[in-house]
Formats: sequence, structure tokens, C-alpha cells
Amino acid sequence: MILSCKKDESEKIKTNPPKEPPIANVDFPELWNKNHKIVVIAHRGGGSGLAENTLEAFEGAIADSADYIEIDLRTTKDGVLVIMHDADIDNMTNGTGYVKDMTWEELSQFKVNGKYDIPRLESVLNLTKGRVNIYVDFKEADPEQVYAVMKAHGMEKHFVLYLNSKEKYDKWRAVAPRVPIIGSIPLNANPSEIGKILAEGDYDIIDNSYNPAVIKVLHERGKKVWLDIEGPWENQNMWNTILDFGVDGMQTDKAKPLTDFLTKNNKR
Repeated sequence: MILSCKKDESEKIKTNPPKEPPIANVDFPELWNKNHKIVVIAHRGGGSGLAENTLEAFEGAIADSADYIEIDLRTTKDGVLVIMHDADIDNMTNGTGYVKDMTWEELSQFKVNGKYDIPRLESVLNLTKGRVNIYVDFKEADPEQVYAVMKAHGMEKHFVLYLNSKEKYDKWRAVAPRVPIIGSIPLNANPSEIGKILAEGDYDIIDNSYNPAVIKVLHERGKKVWLDIEGPWENQNMWNTILDFGVDGMQTDKAKPLTDFLTKNNKR
């Protein structure tokens, strides 16, 4: 008898059901401690007493239990990604000139506050991987290059981006559409305007909404609100007021006092 490998036409082929589309367009980084209710972002290192935007300050922010460290990203003349807030190095180092006009060899001769090395992005990622997330204030750099470095260090799912222009937004969405993007909305925006505002730039996180009614609408649209509150004026009364707005996170210059305050008040 000849055996046939042909299936009976009446037999139904089993297939896996189609996957549901993602609810959101992004993959939010997971906090290293998922139990944290409020995200704490250490502004340039978070006021640990060490020079801002240095590896020493970032190490201090990790010790202070921050969930993110905020860094300012720029590019040297020869394409090296470095951390520096200002376009020039005059205020923060013992040198002068613009980052974009210097090679890494030239830039690396100068010290932050005359003492600390100017960090490369790779050095920051080596320090932070598995310990804290990164909040990138995207100043001057190429999205494709930055994303490639993030992936090479296994950090592509552990960073968010602050972008201050539609041009940067469009470029990043094209390169890495699932990376969370932070943006600003008009300070005087009212709840009825949020839909129109987000249609122009569908940010995942809003950094400047101080109106509880607007924050409520943003939450209904699946957005998070992380307010920039950093400065010498920070205190417990201010933090309580900000928490009453219903925010999801705060960028601070006082990471340790803030995390202690949140823990004490069962907000951490």
C-alpha cells in the first residue's frame, strides 16, 4: 500500500492567533526598582555636591537612589559623543571654545571645574548599565549614531529623550520610533487644547504642565508628566505641592533629600 504524505483537505491547519497591536507606540524603560511610585531624575547628577555632568556626579546620583540621571549630549568636531550642557566649555571647564569646533583629543585636555574629566557617552553607559536609566537632553548629535551606541551597550530600552524641536522629533521617530520622547507644551494650555497640541508632536512624557486639569487629560491620553523643578528653591513644601498636581516624576537638584522625602511619605 502506498502511503501518502498529503494531508486530508478537510483537516484544518492550526495557526497562532494574530498578536494584538501595542497599546502605545513606545517601550518605557523599566525602573531598576519597579516599586517606585514617583520617578526621580537627577539633573546633571542631582546635586550630590560634585561637578555636574561628570562621572563622579553620576556615581553620586546612583548612590542617592535616583531612577534616571539627566545628561546633556553634544558632538565633537571628529564625531565623539560627549556630555556638556553649554555649546561652549567656557563656564564649566578650565578651557574655552565650542565643543563642535574641537576634536576629542583637544577637548579631553580640559577639566570640568579644573578637576574632573569631560565624559564620553560610552563612559556614562559603562557606568550606568544595570544601575540606573538615562534621561538624554539631546543638544547636538546624530540620532543614528546615538542609537547605535545605546544598542551596542545594551541600553536601548533604558533611556528617554528630551527634544526641543520638531526637526529633532521627526528624525528620532524615524530612527527609533519606540524610544520615549519628552517634550514641552505651552504653559497656558488648557485641557481642551491638548488633543491639537499632541497632534503636532505626540510626546510620551510632558515636562512642563503645572495645571492639574491638564495633567488629568494627559494621563487619560496615556502620557506621563515629569516636571523640571530643579533649583536651590526646592523644599518639602514645594514637593508636596508638585505631588498634589498628580505628576509621575520630578527632575531635581536634590536627589537624596527628595528620595528620602518620598520614602518617608510612602511615595517612593
